[in-house]
Amino acid sequence: MHPTIQRTPPYPILLATLLACSAPACTPTAGGGTMPDTVGSSGTPGETFGTSADGTDGATEGSGTTGANGTAGTSESGGGTGSGSGATTGDTGGMLPPCRPDPQIESDPFADCVARFEPAAGVSFGHDALPDVVLGPPVGGGAAGGGMDVASLGCGGRIVLAFDGEGIVDGPGPDFIVFENPFVIGEGPETFTEPGEVAVSADGRTFHTFPCTPSGDGTFPPEGCAGVTPVFAGPDAPQIDPTDPTAAGGDAFDLADVGLSSARYVRIVDRTAEHYGDETWCGGAAGGFDLDAIASVHATEQP
Repeated sequence: MHPTIQRTPPYPILLATLLACSAPACTPTAGGGTMPDTVGSSGTPGETFGTSADGTDGATEGSGTTGANGTAGTSESGGGTGSGSGATTGDTGGMLPPCRPDPQIESDPFADCVARFEPAAGVSFGHDALPDVVLGPPVGGGAAGGGMDVASLGCGGRIVLAFDGEGIVDGPGPDFIVFENPFVIGEGPETFTEPGEVAVSADGRTFHTFPCTPSGDGTFPPEGCAGVTPVFAGPDAPQIDPTDPTAAGGDAFDLADVGLSSARYVRIVDRTAEHYGDETWCGGAAGGFDLDAIASVHATEQP
């Protein structure tokens, strides 16, 4: 156990992280496949990131055929023809609906669909509630206890969420907020952190990554990562605007920092093992980054 965590109360999500993995509860829910920053854009019919049914406008991310066990293709770079079902069905074992964000649809400020999900093997917390558990507004637990309305990625796991409507637009200050479930340790300001690296994309093909620097020894904070700041917005605090970076909690990011004026996709990759230098917080059903929600700060201000 990391020495700074010994003085924390036994929060349910923290205890779940320490539970031993046992079948069938820890049966992986996603197929294989990797995800580089640049994804091929050509593919035969299947579920893709884009709006074209034949995949020509989409980002077909698997080039292998998706079988009944949900195994996805592993060739994702380049623009070769793909026969897999791509970004959604192939990577989630067919458990999630297709994700085709539509800019013509009026939408709230929160993510609208899960475009890709690759949890680490053995992680299952919140997966039975996908995709809704990571869509819509955050359900924060405040400073003293991390919220439970989350889906765990596991160490090295990753997820991509997409937005309908205007998506995320660059405006004054931060442009979107990523909500996890950290909580304050002792008197603070340190939090129990399972950090995630954040990247954004306008087209679902090319992602721009915000610098995230895990310390390697658990030193707080992991600079530039999500999963650091407690979440205050939620049903128990209706007076807090979940799109207000100064009040909502969570970790805010500015598109200008990666040179984008707008984005429709947000990718999170867990970096917990790199932060602590070992896999102490990787085991059990709830290891690694726990995603609650993602909110666009400025989209609702646009005409």
